[in-house]
Amino acid sequence: SEPVQSIVKSIVASALKAAPGENRSVEDYCRMVIDLYSNDYLSQIADAKYGEGSSAYIVKAFRFYLENSPKL
Repeated sequence: SEPVQSIVKSIVASALKAAPGENRSVEDYCRMVIDLYSNDYLSQIADAKYGEGSSAYIVKAFRFYLENSPKL
């Protein structure tokens, strides 16, 4: 949905702004988030903290943004 994609866009922009010397692209950041929340151990922690299925939702949101964002 548009509100979720707006949040993802804001998260990506804030993360890249916070670490300007890292030379990380939008694509790199999205892939990193997808990899982290796809990890079995980390997804269990996130699901325990934010609710069952939250990791999968985060992965889907970032994957959609990565695949559908016009400028990466």
